[in-house]
Amino acid sequence: MPPETTPGALASDPNMTGLFMQAPAMIMILEGPELRCTFTNPLFSRLYEGKTLLGRTPREVAPELEGQGYFEMLDTVYATGEPVYGYEFPGVADWNSEGRPTTKYFNMVYAPYLAEGKTAGVMIFGFEVTTQVLARQRAAQEEERLRRMLNALPQMAWTASPEGLMQYFNQRWFSYSGQEPAEALSGGWINVIPEAERPELAVKWERCLREGTVFEAEMHYRRHDGALRWHAARAEPIRDHTGAILYWLGSSSDIHDQKLNAEFLERTVAERTLALRRSNEELEQFAYIASHDLKEPLRKILVFTERLLEPEDAGNPTYLQRIRQAATRMKQLVDDLLEFSSVRHEAPDLEPVPLGEVLAEVLLDEELRIQEKGAEVHVGSLPLVRGIRHQLHQLFGNLVANALKYTRPEGTPRVTVSVEPAGEAIFERFPELDRARSYHSIRVADNGIGFDPEQAERIFTLFQRLHSRDAYTGTGVGLALCRKVARGHGGEIWAEGTPGEGAVFHVLLPVA
Repeated sequence: MPPETTPGALASDPNMTGLFMQAPAMIMILEGPELRCTFTNPLFSRLYEGKTLLGRTPREVAPELEGQGYFEMLDTVYATGEPVYGYEFPGVADWNSEGRPTTKYFNMVYAPYLAEGKTAGVMIFGFEVTTQVLARQRAAQEEERLRRMLNALPQMAWTASPEGLMQYFNQRWFSYSGQEPAEALSGGWINVIPEAERPELAVKWERCLREGTVFEAEMHYRRHDGALRWHAARAEPIRDHTGAILYWLGSSSDIHDQKLNAEFLERTVAERTLALRRSNEELEQFAYIASHDLKEPLRKILVFTERLLEPEDAGNPTYLQRIRQAATRMKQLVDDLLEFSSVRHEAPDLEPVPLGEVLAEVLLDEELRIQEKGAEVHVGSLPLVRGIRHQLHQLFGNLVANALKYTRPEGTPRVTVSVEPAGEAIFERFPELDRARSYHSIRVADNGIGFDPEQAERIFTLFQRLHSRDAYTGTGVGLALCRKVARGHGGEIWAEGTPGEGAVFHVLLPVA
């Protein structure tokens, strides 16, 4: 625009007037020191619908704007010749002549209008942005209300952008994690999760972001003191009326105690089920022995008693001897059964027991047999274990007694008792063991007759024998009792053998 063109000339220019009339912005031209209106386009006129604008000053049109900054900005532009900008500038006035003031917001430019090098007036270019401002204010109010609600929750809560970028964490999150706001917003909840759990959770979170589906998972959160606790996390996409995701709303609830209680309950049920199964197996074994092993000596007693009743039977002394042997064997069976049945599947009130002292007592019990066999018994340094002393005496007493019983005719019998590390592999081999416990592995080895490895499990079955009674005495209860004691202590026992070379028994017992 040439400098010598006056505002009046501009307003009367048909081409320029046409452009201003069709412009998408509100336009007004004010002239002279009083800043009287010489031109308005339809958008500006609509703002003051029902009021006359041409030939009047802004103060005359909307006197209620006095003191709100509008008139002051116009005066400043006219006086200085410098433009003034207003961004989302509020104005309270009776805009539509409805008799009540309302607030509208504008993005405005007040530009000086020059003629002959002097300010001749002011041009106003503006856009009403009331709808946008009110929408943003409502959004801000909703966000503030949401944050207040989230801060009132007992759970940790957060929001994220549609792309998954963290936007907000409630105070509960910072109290738990100990993170600073910048750290939380940059790394989010993934930073408090153990590294081993992150890859799977990250893949799941990315899939939910991509598909817009609800995210649910259980994971550990590291507390500010380093403790790891189980949490159940859930994040749901919040959508607008078109279905587009506005943001993600997430929460995390501490389920650590419930998780441990559930695991304890599952473990208890599993232990009870296992104990019931073992009891049923023992009952079946007992039924077998009651119908066979216990009946057999009774049958002999009856047979030889009947023969004693026969007159002038020359075999009476022999019959009496056999009756005595059968009765003795039956008594031993009953004693062993009573000892076996006295051992509970779950040993209560476990206490620290010095295993070295227990083995010393066992060797005193077996002192005579050790001398008779000329055996060498070596006992290493043994640890404290959690157990019941007299039951552990039964267990290791049976193992040492067996080692001294099943010796080879040639050579010096040797028995070695030692402790060896119990690695993680024991939990794979015996899933019933408690992973929360640590175990000692006690090794009892001998150089006796050994056994076929295929019989390694059978030898722990009640009344199962690998040899005849003529070759080796016994009832077949000892090793079954050893297993019952070991398992009752929360441990385990297993054996390895090589025919003609010896056997090794491994006993797992909980660390004291």
